[in-house]
Amino acid sequence: MLSSMLLVMEKVAILFLMIGAGYVCSRTRIVTSRGASQMTNVLLYVVGPCLIISSFQIDSSEVGMKEVGTAFLVALLGQGLSILLSLFVFRRREEMRRRLFQFAVAYSNCGFMGLPLAQALMGDKGVIYASVFVVVFNVFVWTQGYMKMSGGARGNFVRKLLLNPGIIGMAIGLPLFALNIRLPEILGTTLSSFANLNTPLSMVIIGTYVAKVAPRDFFSDLDVYLTAGLRLIVAPLIFVGVLAILTLVVPIDATILVTCVILASAPAAGNTVLFSAMFGGDARTGSKVVAVTTLLSILTMPVFTALAQRIAG
Repeated sequence: MLSSMLLVMEKVAILFLMIGAGYVCSRTRIVTSRGASQMTNVLLYVVGPCLIISSFQIDSSEVGMKEVGTAFLVALLGQGLSILLSLFVFRRREEMRRRLFQFAVAYSNCGFMGLPLAQALMGDKGVIYASVFVVVFNVFVWTQGYMKMSGGARGNFVRKLLLNPGIIGMAIGLPLFALNIRLPEILGTTLSSFANLNTPLSMVIIGTYVAKVAPRDFFSDLDVYLTAGLRLIVAPLIFVGVLAILTLVVPIDATILVTCVILASAPAAGNTVLFSAMFGGDARTGSKVVAVTTLLSILTMPVFTALAQRIAG
């Protein structure tokens, strides 16, 4: 278990150094707020789908549709437990703060933070299962999450859900995988080259979030740390506990289990900031939540990853 924790801590430390690069770029104005926003769009709409499609370009005999279905159910369980937990906390806070903190507890940064770590630790199979988790996340974040942060406004979230880059990437990649279709080398190389940008680009963007918060502000809001405890400790602990009980009854593939735990234990989603700004909420507090949970996840994610590996055997 110790060796597993050290390995995860090493991987997270690498990611943290990349976050540091983003922090420096933001503080020195190499990357402006507008630039960070544009980089986020590139990550979401270009790199993300390329990563998902590219990850499905492996031999379907290694990962079958049964395993993909299992990953979907485990991801559904993890996301559902986090949402359920969020409904019982911060109920006495002012409405806008309640929405923000409940959203942060419910939704992890599974795409930006979890997927790169799953990619580093679990390889191509891990990326496939992580992609399934991200799709489940996108479905919920653009339905329950959107409704939560908007205060019930319906808007056009159905269109955003259907046109979400994660859904589009899955819609292209999964049939290719199921039919064992390999893309031409020139197209496959292009996709994989963009996919390789996922880890450094996503970490740089998170670094720009951290740079927006003054150091003294990290200690001025206890609700931020309560949110961090719920997001980084309580939510993944419940998930791991339920999985430990399930494995006594139903065998779960080790790679699926560990990958889903990695993504479920990630810090608060970047959507916490984006949705706060979109619906007139407190984007500054949202930035603090994302920054604090991202920094503290360096300590918590290795622990839960090691626990998952131990449960998986």
